[in-house]
Amino acid sequence: MDVALLVGRWLGLVSPPAPVPVGPPIERIAADVRRIRADIRHTPPGMPAARRRGWSAAYDDVLVAACRALDLEQCLESRLTMVERELERERVERMLVRSGLLVPGAG
Repeated sequence: MDVALLVGRWLGLVSPPAPVPVGPPIERIAADVRRIRADIRHTPPGMPAARRRGWSAAYDDVLVAACRALDLEQCLESRLTMVERELERERVERMLVRSGLLVPGAG
């Protein structure tokens, strides 16, 4: 790094570098949330239970990523009963609707 730039930052004359985003872009997270949510809501009859569980786990992962990106609290990474997990998903979805990442009732 340039010595003059370091001295300028040290003296407060030069702005610090912009923070580097961590994780995937919010646009990709939003697309993943919408896609997986639609897949789950339109599960064809006879879908194997293992695939449904996989989709639910993927959905939880993308909801967690969305909450991290938007600095929202969630409990989906905790050990929850099936009922508690479903309630937490619904709560997180409502927060994401309020944040504009999800459209109410879509999918």
